Amino acid sequence: VQSSLDLSYNKFKHIENIDGLVNLTSLYLCSNKISQISGLEKLSKLRVLELGANRIKKIENLDALTDLQELYLGKNKIEVMENLGKLKKLRLLSIQSNRITRITGLEELANLEELYLSHNSTERLENLESNI
Repeated sequence: VQSSLDLSYNKFKHIENIDGLVNLTSLYLCSNKISQISGLEKLSKLRVLELGANRIKKIENLDALTDLQELYLGKNKIEVMENLGKLKKLRLLSIQSNRITRITGLEELANLEELYLSHNSTERLENLESNI
């Protein structure tokens, strides 16, 4: 059973108490004013997470989302992307138009088909040869 929640194009600043939505497979929160989101680690069935066009500076606990296939974080204020290596099912990673200087775990994403990284402050990508 798939379940989706779309709260895009609103004025939410904080997302809290979503940890009870354990059967959620898609969560759309693009174009809000979100600077912080908590409780994601409990959403282990999530396949699509859309957080683009917000004000997020730091994204945490993504490594618990092991079923995630599509992750949209473009147009935020994120500086570091860490612990991506546990997202083994990730096919699409959209992190363009952030402030990213460092990314770790990309080389472990064997299923990654699409990577959008334009308009960042990234100077180096390492060990991507096996994914291309």
